[in-house]
Amino acid sequence: MRPETIAAAAESASAVFTLLTAMIAFYAARSWRQTLKNDRIDEGISAARDLRGAVNRCRSLITVHVRDQIWPAYRQTWESWRRLDKALAVLRRYDTKLDVHMSDKISQVLFRLEQMCREAVTEELEAIGSDISFMTNEIENTLA
Repeated sequence: MRPETIAAAAESASAVFTLLTAMIAFYAARSWRQTLKNDRIDEGISAARDLRGAVNRCRSLITVHVRDQIWPAYRQTWESWRRLDKALAVLRRYDTKLDVHMSDKISQVLFRLEQMCREAVTEELEAIGSDISFMTNEIENTLA
């Protein structure tokens, strides 16, 4: 074989392997981004379920008049809301279908729950539970 032929073959092989390396790197980056997105979706769904559980626990304590546990339970609803709010903010980077006002809507329901905690009345608790369930289900359905 002539030296020019060997050099041309080496250059061709180098180009092919460079292309293969670039394709593998692209696939790896794409897989990594999809994994991040899936992790964020899982966090969002988990946060929505956590909020729903915290609100339901608070509602139950108001219903059975366990006064000394109502406020710690109510604080837990806000901690759950903060977790959900952060998760939704991150998820909006991946999914523009998410309602940008959902966190605000949920916080308004939590303010209504606070009133129920103060007055220890149960008249609006069912509506609060329904509203939270509807909104958290909407989040889960959008993300799933």
